[in-house]
Amino acid sequence: MDILNPSAGESWDIVEVKSTNDVKDEQLYDVAFQQHCCQLNGVKINRCHIMHLNREYVKHGDIDPRQLFVTEDVTDRLAEFSDGLETRITEMLSVIDSNECPETAIGRHCNAPYDCLLQQECWKHLPEHNVMTLYSGKKLGEELMAKGILDISNIPEEIKLNNKQHIQKKCVICSQPHIDSAEIKSFLKGLKYPLYFMDFETFATAHTNLRRDQPVQEYSFPVFIACHY
Repeated sequence: MDILNPSAGESWDIVEVKSTNDVKDEQLYDVAFQQHCCQLNGVKINRCHIMHLNREYVKHGDIDPRQLFVTEDVTDRLAEFSDGLETRITEMLSVIDSNECPETAIGRHCNAPYDCLLQQECWKHLPEHNVMTLYSGKKLGEELMAKGILDISNIPEEIKLNNKQHIQKKCVICSQPHIDSAEIKSFLKGLKYPLYFMDFETFATAHTNLRRDQPVQEYSFPVFIACHY
């Protein structure tokens, strides 16, 4: 919990501060849990808020903290995210107290809403070219794993793949890269010299020292520029 503000009477307001530009579902689960913990410990909660970055704020000179953040009252949205909370807490405590690793299927949820810290452990049995690496094919990958198919090379012919997935499967089977020579030649013929190559990087933070900065605004800067005659 970030902020507990005195409110009406003997009650308090929860204020959770986030570095995003809007309110996300996982943040509402977070606040619902905080509210639940407070109530269990006799702390009366009046309202619950999420304070996040203001995407409309533009910095002129020094940062104005009152303009940098937006506070949203999410109290009336928490009922949905509190439903079944006690059951989930009981299940989590049971996992923590257990000496056995929980049996949970791996899949897209391992990266949602954040990357799981145990992913390397849980995914270590997968081959290098596993079905979860299919191009735009995470859902299909889960379906294949449920059937016991782990390697891309073992995907049955009757499984419908898109063009890029077919190329990927072919490359895995023959252990050779896919090279479209005709397309490459066509592209190269369209180039006009001299050619200029620019490498750049980007960064985004809540704020910078730059003028007219906005929260989490993408900034790019060149690393090098090269010319080929």
